[in-house]
Amino acid sequence: MSRIGKDLSNGPRAPISHTQDNADIAMLRRASPPDRVPHVCIVGAGMAGLRCAEVLIKNGIKVTILEGRDRIGGRIHQSSKIGHSIDLGPNWIHGTENNPIMNLATKTKTEIHSWGVTSNVFDESGSLMDEKRATFFSDLMWTVIDDAFKHSNNEAATIPSSESLYDFFVARANELFPIPLVETGRGATADKQRENQALLLKMAQSWGAFIGDPVDRQSLKFFWMEECCDGGKRNEFPSQIQHKPLIADDRKQKTFSLPPILDCVAKLPLLAADVQLSKRVTDIESQNNSNGERVVVTTEDGETQIFDEIVMTTPLGWLKRNKEAFTPPISPRLTKAIDSISYGHLEKVYVTFPRAFWEGSNPSPFPNDGYSGFTHWISPTYATDTNPQAWSQECVNLAAFSAPHAHPTLLFYLYGDCSIYITSLVHNMTPPSRHTTLKTFFLPYLSRLPHFSPTDPDCQPLTFLSTEWQKDDLAGYGSYCNFQVGLTEADADIEAMRHGMPERRVWLAGEHTAPFVALGTVTGAYWAGEGVAQRIIETYGGKRRDEQTWGGVKATVDKTATATSNSFEPATAEVPSAEETKNVRRKTSKATSLPATTLIQQDHLSIKEEPNESDDDSSSLSSAPPSPTLQPIIPSKKRKRTTPSLKTTPDTTPPTIEPPSQWRELYECVKEIRAEIEAPVDTMGCDRLAEKWRSPKDQRFQTLISLMLSPQTRDAATASAMRTLQTTPLLQPLGLTLPSLLTLPLPALTNLIRPVGFHTTKAKNILQTCHLLQAHHSSDIPRTIPALLSLPGVGPKIAHLCLTAAWGVTEGIGVDVHVHRISNLWGWVGPQGTKGPEETRKVLEKWLPRELWGEVNGVMVGFGQTICLPRGRRCGVCRLGSRGLCPSADVEAELGMKSHGKLNNVKVNTSKSRKLPKTDGKDPKLEDQSDNEKPTVPDIEDLLCPVTATTNTTGTRRLRSRVP
Repeated sequence: MSRIGKDLSNGPRAPISHTQDNADIAMLRRASPPDRVPHVCIVGAGMAGLRCAEVLIKNGIKVTILEGRDRIGGRIHQSSKIGHSIDLGPNWIHGTENNPIMNLATKTKTEIHSWGVTSNVFDESGSLMDEKRATFFSDLMWTVIDDAFKHSNNEAATIPSSESLYDFFVARANELFPIPLVETGRGATADKQRENQALLLKMAQSWGAFIGDPVDRQSLKFFWMEECCDGGKRNEFPSQIQHKPLIADDRKQKTFSLPPILDCVAKLPLLAADVQLSKRVTDIESQNNSNGERVVVTTEDGETQIFDEIVMTTPLGWLKRNKEAFTPPISPRLTKAIDSISYGHLEKVYVTFPRAFWEGSNPSPFPNDGYSGFTHWISPTYATDTNPQAWSQECVNLAAFSAPHAHPTLLFYLYGDCSIYITSLVHNMTPPSRHTTLKTFFLPYLSRLPHFSPTDPDCQPLTFLSTEWQKDDLAGYGSYCNFQVGLTEADADIEAMRHGMPERRVWLAGEHTAPFVALGTVTGAYWAGEGVAQRIIETYGGKRRDEQTWGGVKATVDKTATATSNSFEPATAEVPSAEETKNVRRKTSKATSLPATTLIQQDHLSIKEEPNESDDDSSSLSSAPPSPTLQPIIPSKKRKRTTPSLKTTPDTTPPTIEPPSQWRELYECVKEIRAEIEAPVDTMGCDRLAEKWRSPKDQRFQTLISLMLSPQTRDAATASAMRTLQTTPLLQPLGLTLPSLLTLPLPALTNLIRPVGFHTTKAKNILQTCHLLQAHHSSDIPRTIPALLSLPGVGPKIAHLCLTAAWGVTEGIGVDVHVHRISNLWGWVGPQGTKGPEETRKVLEKWLPRELWGEVNGVMVGFGQTICLPRGRRCGVCRLGSRGLCPSADVEAELGMKSHGKLNNVKVNTSKSRKLPKTDGKDPKLEDQSDNEKPTVPDIEDLLCPVTATTNTTGTRRLRSRVP
């Protein structure tokens, strides 16, 4: 299991934290006070504090919240100073599936807006870069980041702590664009390669906006900790991000004006907890004297309050500057952890105009897009007076939102030295001076936008609003945690903070104590608050459900642990159950994530769990505050599936067999034969049909399309259909890409792929898949088998082949009719044989070395297409028979060979051939196999499978495949 997978299954929401064992938990168990329920103080009314309070209150625990500001929400805050409601703090949701924040957005009907995947890129001279070139290098940048995640995951132990992500980019740029030693006149010149290297390194600077600091400060050793969940393996990271801003209007809750999502989490704490605003905590003392164990909290006004437990949800930056507030002093290990983890410098600058002049006369030239949502000015050299360091700039277009939420505003993200400089420059300036200063700084970039004219009033900024989190002591003088070069044990540091000091009744929660997959996000803060609440409940002997979820991964919990002396019997907190999954995908953005007004969501987290029912409590929250005898909340029962889904395969356990004797010699012999013979799969295989000049992302998409066209179809027909899609005027000028295919009507697509078998069903599946990719996978191909199998028309064979061909990741063997049939002929699946490709795959994966999984399909398919044919096997020209390696070799056919190796006119004796088991003859990946859709010529599966002759009612003979 990967490091993140272990963290998911054993995190703070699991029964035991990483740094504890069962004995430690038992030692921490304490009885509740004899005459009252436990009283917990939560310092900070941000997302972690509010979620912690919500869970504790539902379990009958008394809660007091001390908040230093005069409002709740912490860094989640809105402003309307520019005439539109905007977020000053976090505004991203990291992941759309299995994310409690996304569930809350759905529940509150927070509107989702999807931007396109293209970006506008201005080069260092200020010229707009060609779209194809910009897209290519943008995709390439994410591919390198993807490789860096893999490298960090696999080699973290050996990577020097001083090595940065930028160092990895430099090395990869040299590999991707090598400088030729001698100019040959062919290929790229040395100058061109240097130009490409430089451009890739400049594009890499954009990673700084995700962590709040420059890319050369990002630790490569702990880069894996920037990953985010996605239902699967390590972590998958898309090569291009799709952003989905969420817009929400203010809504009243008591005396607070809250965004709906924050409102939903805060409702119960505001009703049932003692919320004390403008209470700055200055001292936290853990006492153990004649009065018993307790925590004494002192606030800035001199007031002291006594609690049984305290949960510190203050930001990491606050902890760094206020370690002396704790008595006794914080342990050396926790001190080291707090000092080691870095704190970012992300800031925002909103610029609003009378009209979105960059859109031209039409305010929305592209449906749901407008002028591309993202604009980058890389390493500008044309603003030396205001930006001599040539800091790259980037902004998002809020005018691209759908009505009524769109407004003519650009949101700039500043990070690292640039954000420090701008924040310090305008701090304490008068509004007019601030406006003039910011306009002077940003004008060189604004003037590059389409339709800009210095004399046009619409092009003159009305208002600038810049955040100053670096000047905010309650925010810790920064944004959120990140992992910079020099760290030696960042994962252990996070775990140390996550553990806190429970033996002193002091707990820590926040985005810096979240599971590794959600560090630096509001989702992580939500989980961290919930996790600490669950641990406190367990400490007091609270009953817990059999299964809890930590980031969507199931963990078994002992729900019988109760303190017999307890008069306090907390109810069971609502925590969603989940399907156990194995994989993890890329976190594609690092900006902390919670929508206020323009909440931007990304699809890079998809561990599959049931919706968080604990969030759906609007009806219960309108009642009176719960009492200590609050009854357990019982989650609603889910209706069980009564019929298997289309892609569900029989739960049969494949036979366990030893590797066949001489299998290695047989396989090497087949590879020798294949090296001498070109098969259709070598030139028209699905992994060969994508246009090589396309971006990696588009090539992956075309590979998936070709695989979806291939079932029940000859390779030549598949190749022909792909060429039609790639060249048809209906998809120009973009060609065969996901955005262009989404614009194609179903009848037109059906007609274009008519040469393939079952074209109507495949056309429907392809369009449905395109919509799913756009909505849930950032318009890219999923990087996990479960995610691929969730697409219509994709079965196990296509999923494994696609993962290998598109991503270079092999998690299984792609088994089609050739591999299935030949494996049975060779006895590779046991003496009893197998009934279908899926069972064959499971058997082969039990003994075939993993390093061969990626190549075995191509080797065996080509062998089956040229030598070991389904009908009339060419055993006479096959060396397997002459060397005694094939148990099904036809000796009689071999005797009829001519000396030059060509088949003589000899009838093949099939009576000695190994018989294959029968199957139902249906392709489990196609829903519709009506006769009127069958191709007029025998398809590839008919030609290459054993067949039986059947007679229909008219007396004509037709072929029926025996292997699906």
